[in-house]
Amino acid sequence: MKQAEKICSLLSKQGYETYIVGGFVRDMLLGIFGYDVDIATSAKPFETKKVLNRQRFKIYEAGEKFGTIGVVSSKGNIEITTFRKEGVYSDSRRPNKVSFIPSAEEDSKRRDFTINSIYYDPATHEFLDWHGGLKDLKNKEVRFVGSALKRIKEDPLRMLRAVRFASKLGFNINKRDLSVIKKNSKLIHKTSGQRIKGELDRIMSDKSFVRGLELLDQTLLLKEIFPAVDNLKSVKQSKDFHAEGDVFKHTMFCMTFADDFDLAMRYALLFHDIGKVSTGERKILDGRQHISFFGHADVGALIFESIAKDFPFSKEEKRKIGYLIKHHMDISRSMQVSTKLLVKWAQNEDFGDLIRLYLADGKASVRTDEKGRVIKKDFNVYKRMFNKWKKARQAWQQDLISGDMIQKVLKIKPGPHVGNVIREIKVRQVQGVLKNKRDAEKYLHSLAIKSVDKVRKSLDK
Repeated sequence: MKQAEKICSLLSKQGYETYIVGGFVRDMLLGIFGYDVDIATSAKPFETKKVLNRQRFKIYEAGEKFGTIGVVSSKGNIEITTFRKEGVYSDSRRPNKVSFIPSAEEDSKRRDFTINSIYYDPATHEFLDWHGGLKDLKNKEVRFVGSALKRIKEDPLRMLRAVRFASKLGFNINKRDLSVIKKNSKLIHKTSGQRIKGELDRIMSDKSFVRGLELLDQTLLLKEIFPAVDNLKSVKQSKDFHAEGDVFKHTMFCMTFADDFDLAMRYALLFHDIGKVSTGERKILDGRQHISFFGHADVGALIFESIAKDFPFSKEEKRKIGYLIKHHMDISRSMQVSTKLLVKWAQNEDFGDLIRLYLADGKASVRTDEKGRVIKKDFNVYKRMFNKWKKARQAWQQDLISGDMIQKVLKIKPGPHVGNVIREIKVRQVQGVLKNKRDAEKYLHSLAIKSVDKVRKSLDK
């Protein structure tokens, strides 16, 4: 903030009208401390550079075409943009042309939301608010500057930004603007999958992500972006296993148990039942109507592959999300933990997250008896399963012996056999047979003795 104030002061002393604007001002008024700062000034880009270069600021000029000069800061980005008026947005992202203007009030008209269009003068501590942003902050409302339809047509991603700000700040979207978003939700398809994914990641990463999903549904953006999730509203479930309602209601209920999930896990939980749309089968189970969804995990994993083609999930996200969807039903078949199974789990870095996802799924599945009474569930068995995996995983990751020592003791050259011995030692670590380096060395020397005995026996023959 001090560096931004210094820049404002330097530009103001040269006669340029200069303010701090945007998210930093909004958050400051809400008592939230931020690092990235936007500055708006009457100075042209070349004039801004001239002032900054005198003070030897480290600058970048990537946005100069649009009037923006950036300052490199250790604490956050500072971007200084000339007051401007924007032309047509033919690509639904950036204006084809910008015109530099001397008026801050005119500059404010191009901004997205009223709460982001409050100008602050750090010298006088004065707030300039031409669009009612201060009132909207007080009323906890997200509202577009000017015409909502015009702002959306300029850049449809602003609909997602409205959802993000409303969910993050705990605000509501203005009723009229909400209606405009609903009517124009299809315009989101004019935006690239990369930009949509970027906004979704911000929504899904925030602590208020459940509220964000509710708003995505309310604005009809969820239907446009992830129809596979919206289609779950039409998939009924039987009350014996899912008294909470249809698959969409179940999924949204699941999300309330994902506070400590990372981004990939939250996406996996959102998509975990998308395969149920085409796999439902009615039958009688224990004398009651029951709907089963055999194979829905495999089908869901395939549907996610299609989703990932439209949106740039990272390679690691695709791997992990796909795995969690495909195997989220496997836990129910892993109640008896054999030594062989434990070793298999130990090698899987995602297995702990699979258990945690299964727990969220289970907590959101309301079982009832024939009289409609809720059946309480005991999840301790899965918590014990998680602890077993965690202990086994830690054992597998611990290196009690090095490849060099194996070669030295067994008198062998580098190769596959060294890896086989390392694996065998790790298996015994997971089993609890080898607990420390000393145990591993004893085991290694026993292998060496066995090897010598084997050679002797072959010679005797």
